Amino acid sequence: MTMVLPLLMPTFAFVINRTRLQQQYGRPSSASFLSLVSERAQMESMSNKLAWNLIDKINETGQIGTKVPEAEQVDIAALAAQLSDLQCESAIEIPTDATLTGTHELLYSMSPGGSSGAIGPFVGKVTQEFVDEVKFINTVQLGPFTIELHAVREVIDNVRIRVKFQETVVRIFGVEITRKETKGAGVWKQLFVGEVYRGNDRRLLRVMETPSLFVIQQPLSSS
Repeated sequence: MTMVLPLLMPTFAFVINRTRLQQQYGRPSSASFLSLVSERAQMESMSNKLAWNLIDKINETGQIGTKVPEAEQVDIAALAAQLSDLQCESAIEIPTDATLTGTHELLYSMSPGGSSGAIGPFVGKVTQEFVDEVKFINTVQLGPFTIELHAVREVIDNVRIRVKFQETVVRIFGVEITRKETKGAGVWKQLFVGEVYRGNDRRLLRVMETPSLFVIQQPLSSS
């Protein structure tokens, strides 16, 4: 079973890019610049609202997209597309020099394979752990049974990342049972990356295509 859980470089805060604003609108006066910043703040608020609509919808349907009714799949894909469009249309810049750290959790996957957490009729917990700036491990856990896919990544640009798989490790009760070389590579596309918040609940949310749709989060605080 080959797991394909995507990753991309994050932003822990949206950054208003003066240069991009000037390219889009010319060199604004102080008053007009403040107006543009206000507009971007409104866009960030809209993105935050859309992101939580997406999270709430996924919480209602479950993480395995292929088992979700088609109408719900369409709704989730539409919310993801709206988030992507809003981020692309705004002057919000995503720093590519930020580093993903810690453990991230799969919220939703349209992948037909094991990367969605589907193990027969069961649903495993899927996580993504970043070892360093290059190495990461995708894990599916079901009870005492875990499958780890070890891989390395290379950022191509703000939107794309190249991933190369290295090996698969199977463990039971934490004891390694087998380890074998795994071949394969892919280039994945970022649709949305950003910090979202609702009250004291803050999360890093990533939405991407592999080309299957994936939604991944990292809790930054809890409510």
